Parts: sequence; structure tokens; C-alpha cells
Amino acid sequence: MKKILIALLVLVLLLLATLAGGFFWYQNQLTAPSSSAEPVTVLVKRGTAASGIAELLKKSGVIKSELAFRVYLRVNSLESSLPPGEFLLPKNLSVDQLVALMQKGPEEFWVTIPEGLRREQLPDRFIRSLGLTGEKADKFRSDFMAASEGHEGYLYPDTYLIPATFDGARSVQLMLSTFDKKFSSLFQNENQKKRAVIIASIIERETRNNEEKAIVAGVFENRIRDGMPIQADATVQYALANLSCVKGGVVNFSCADWWPTVYLDDYKLVHPYSTYTNQGLPPSPIASPGEASIKAALNPESTEYYYYIHDTAGRVYFAKTLSEHNLNIERYLR
Repeated sequence: MKKILIALLVLVLLLLATLAGGFFWYQNQLTAPSSSAEPVTVLVKRGTAASGIAELLKKSGVIKSELAFRVYLRVNSLESSLPPGEFLLPKNLSVDQLVALMQKGPEEFWVTIPEGLRREQLPDRFIRSLGLTGEKADKFRSDFMAASEGHEGYLYPDTYLIPATFDGARSVQLMLSTFDKKFSSLFQNENQKKRAVIIASIIERETRNNEEKAIVAGVFENRIRDGMPIQADATVQYALANLSCVKGGVVNFSCADWWPTVYLDDYKLVHPYSTYTNQGLPPSPIASPGEASIKAALNPESTEYYYYIHDTAGRVYFAKTLSEHNLNIERYLR
């Protein structure tokens, strides 16, 4: 019995020693890895998990241990508290100081601009990512709209990493310069560029996937060639929003719907941007097209199609004649 008690005592002591050793190891791993105050650039991409952030920080030399860092986040319920962006982090911070610094926000922020938005919808994307409020948000909107006047369609949709100090005008310049870098070599002259971007902006709003874009571009070219109106609902949506969300040149940035549902009577709307009551293209682009739409506009697929519809599941159906088109409507939309 005595031997058993001694054995149990030894096990308890070993367990306590292990726990104590683990505790002291953990505490040591939370201390600063260096005395250097020189900052290191650490880029945390949007959607990076705590484990990925720990790996980045360890590789950058700003923490001693990935495991200890992850345990610290888990114990303190901070696993989802670190925002994405570009951080300048010194190596002389303990883990608690490092986490507190990262929670204050990065030096640069990720801003994602999806394809197919009007320019009036863009400033708030930047404002939310930069965390602007009140007068700063209003100033950003005002500067953005002034700088982007006349540039609808050329504000390239992409994911940008921008400094916290970026203003509206610099954000516009970044989007315009990105467009030029990606596409300037594809255009032969300004007229071709304008025409392609107008068509691409309509394609962006009218299509559901990349595979159908070039075919829809071909439909537009067939109709234009034969003197038929394009009849793209997206242009009517743009016109309707111009009437309801932009009044007297004043933009209602909280407009409930920049792309409203089009009803039968709306096809009669007399407006420069309606491709139902006007032949040819609208005066300017209606949204920001992505790369696939721009390339489709420049390389339309040659077909005999003049019509297309999408069913409620997003599947597209093309038709060569009006009778075929009406049959598709009867089959897939009623």
C-alpha cells in the first residue's frame, strides 16, 4: 500500500512539474521576441484565420510561438478580433501588446469593389472599409463623386489595399489607373474604347456568368447592325434610378434600389439611357464592368442570335427569331 501511495505521489509531482513547466513555457513565449523597435510589415489578407495570422506573425519574427499565440487568442476569446490589412509591427512587443495594437486597425485596409456597380454605389464601399463616419464620410463621398465625374465605367472593380489616409480623389485615381494598366493596350483608339466599355457595362449587368458574355455581346452587335434597338433591361434600370435616386444633380446615397425591377410600362420610358426607346448605345457606360465583360465586348461571338432571356434559376436561353424568343418566355418564365 505504501509503495502505491509513493508511486501516486511521484505521478502527482511529475504532473505538477509538467504543468508548471508548461505554464512557464507559455508565459515565456508571450514575451517580446526581440528588443528591436523597428517595425515589420505584415499583410493580413481578408478571411485569414487565426492560425494563418499566427503563421504570418511567426515568419515575420514578431512572436515567438504560433501555438502560444493561438492559445492566447483562444483563452481570451480574441480569435476573430484581428482585422485584415497591412500592419507595421515592431518586434519588441509582448503578445498582449501586439494584439492590442492590431485591434486598433491596420495601416492599410482591404476594399473590395464588385463588378457591375454604378459610381454612386462605390464611395460607401471605401467608407465602410476605412471606418469613416460623420463629416469624414461626407467629405470622402463628395471628393469621390467630384473626381469620378465623367468616368462611369472606368472605375475598375477589384480588391484594393489602400492606406488609412486615402481620400475620395485618390481612390478614384487608383481605380482609373488600374483600368488603364490592365486595358490600355487592348484599345486602338478612344472611340473604340468608349464603345467597348459602354457595351461591357451593359454585359456586366445583363449576364450571370462569363461563359455567356461573348454570346450576349454578339446579340448586341447583331441588333445594332440590323438597326434594331438593343432592348437591355439594365439600361432601363439605370434610367429609372437616375430619375429616383439622383434629383437635381443631388445624389441620394441611401437610395433603396439603384437597380430597380423593370415593369412592362417602363419599357416606354423616354430617356437617353433607355435602349428600348432609343436605337444604338446609351451615351455612356452604366456601371463598372470587369475584365471578362470588357474582353467579351471586344471579342463578341458571331452567332445568329438576336434574343436571350434568363429563367428564375439564372439559366440563359438564346433565340434566333422573335417567335423562338416568345416560346422561350412561355416555357421558362411563365
